[in-house]
Amino acid sequence: MGPHPGGAAHLLGPPGGDPGGPSGPRGPNSDPGHRGRLRHPCRCPGPRIPPHPALRHDLPPRDGPPHPCRTALPRRHHPPGRALPQGPPPRFPGVFVTRSPAPGDPGGASADAVRPPPWYRAWFGPAYLELYPHRDEDEARRAVDLLLRETSPSPGTRVLDLACGAGRHARALAERGLRPMGIDLSAHLLREARRRSPSIPLVRADMRRLPLAPASVPVLTSFFTSFGYFESEAEDRSVLAEMRRVLEPGGTVLLDFLNAARVRATLEPRDERVVGHRHVTQIRELVEDGRVVRKRILLRPADDPDATPREFLERVRLYPPAELAAILEAEGFRIRSRFGDYDGSPLRESSPRAILLATCGPPSVTPAPGAAS
Repeated sequence: MGPHPGGAAHLLGPPGGDPGGPSGPRGPNSDPGHRGRLRHPCRCPGPRIPPHPALRHDLPPRDGPPHPCRTALPRRHHPPGRALPQGPPPRFPGVFVTRSPAPGDPGGASADAVRPPPWYRAWFGPAYLELYPHRDEDEARRAVDLLLRETSPSPGTRVLDLACGAGRHARALAERGLRPMGIDLSAHLLREARRRSPSIPLVRADMRRLPLAPASVPVLTSFFTSFGYFESEAEDRSVLAEMRRVLEPGGTVLLDFLNAARVRATLEPRDERVVGHRHVTQIRELVEDGRVVRKRILLRPADDPDATPREFLERVRLYPPAELAAILEAEGFRIRSRFGDYDGSPLRESSPRAILLATCGPPSVTPAPGAAS
């Protein structure tokens, strides 16, 4: 997946700021010929950088030479594969610093050059927002209320909303008096989340390599089937390992997943409908011996039946609840509760959801910051 945010604590300002505009502050390192922009703090011959760039993690990194002194740069000036200084990143919820994946890593630049992009990169973009412009906000509030009923967090508790999408659960968390931060890989969904909720911190990152310090998050949520996206079970497990790495000992994780038994029993092979000016065809099937549910989404103009449709794909690995609980426990979590829906009902084969609430044990080995376990 994509490269990760980099930054320097003395250079980054709060989200939503002006990325180095003419009104930027001036100081001892300022360049009179470039109003509002600073020379690199060490005065090395690297490119000039904005004094207070916004945390624009929805933007791709720019190509360019690294600073000779190797000082951490804001992500927009940090090409993939360039090493950042050694040492731990700042703690949540400050400025997030991590190492970008080197070429050849699963998220490196060379990986995308030799194979098609994974389905989630193509799908969670403009077409997704066209098809689902307003996901159910009330459902998001009910999911958050389940978390609050079962854990009773103090007002102002920090919550990491992993795979936050367009931010509906993060907004519900903020409405309930918590302090959410959203992480997602989709630039398009993060832009929409920022438009709707400009005060919520949002970071673009790969869930397998979270740009957070170890043991820095008290509560982590994964709502609305944001797990099981990767080609291998090992990659899915690396997500759980990253959750454990960034959670405080005794921290809480809520994993809201589909119920595999219900999906297999009620799978609708095909449906067609019109959404706005789009005709939508969805074709579903079980593949890999029933271990994966795959959905093809075909979009064409509603008034042109002969048009060649745009095709997208969804692919989710079907972990039965017992197996999901087992791999969570293998990664160092302790299962506290299992629910079948957001109302807190028991988990059964017919339940619409498989929601696991777990606590995090102390890590036995702390991986390097930003590295997937």
